[in-house]
Amino acid sequence: MSTTTRPLTLTVTEAGNLLGVSRSTAYELVRTGELGSIRLRRRVVVPVNAVALRLGITVPDVWAAFAHS
Repeated sequence: MSTTTRPLTLTVTEAGNLLGVSRSTAYELVRTGELGSIRLRRRVVVPVNAVALRLGITVPDVWAAFAHS
């Protein structure tokens, strides 16, 4: 995936996979505010930066991990 086509957000499920937690736990993290999210009408997405901050890594590191998942 080139840098120009990388989205700025992930689904909650994708974010959970990167964090190593289940889908339901990822939604719980979003619900409690422990993982930053954005609501776009009925859809909830997680900014890539929120995952990077939660893990204490850089955004390029998130994309490297995403490529290997």
